[in-house]
Order: sequence, then C-alpha cells, then structure tokens
Amino acid sequence: MKKDLKLIACYQLDYDTSCPVNSIEEPELSVLYISRYFQGKGLDYKFLAHAEQEVTKNNALDLWLTAYYQNQNVVDFYYRQNYNLVGKCFF
Repeated sequence: MKKDLKLIACYQLDYDTSCPVNSIEEPELSVLYISRYFQGKGLDYKFLAHAEQEVTKNNALDLWLTAYYQNQNVVDFYYRQNYNLVGKCFF
C-alpha cells in the first residue's frame, strides 16, 4: 500500500521456505510491515487477515512466522490474533 508514492504497509508470503521448528510445511509470513506513522490505525489487522485469506485460497491450512522476542508489541499482537509460540529459532 502506498500513499504519495511512499510505502506505508506491505506483507510477503513465501511458499518455498522451510520452517526451522517442528517441520511445519505451511507458507511463511516473512514480512508484515506498517510504517510507524500508520501504526495503530488497524492496518496490521487488515494486512494479516488478507495474508491469511491468500494462504487459504492457495490451499494451505495455516502460516508461520518469526518475531523478535523482545518486541513485546509485536508478540502481543500475534497472541491477540490467536497465534501460538511453537518454538524458537536463532539468527
């Protein structure tokens, strides 16, 4: 999504990456980005819902992602969307 030719939000689904935990075979939500100015306006919920719909349309049951454990706002956001911690990976 762009405003005045500036990127304000985007997401990316990867269907060919391997989950480092539990051999999950679903697509990865590798990017969910909302520009700081547009955070808190509901775009994160809308973009995540759209990504989930795209995954479903492509016959996948779910998706996986990684989040930085010390970014509590992000971790809490995914918990509120009924995502679960299934493991840890190290970069």
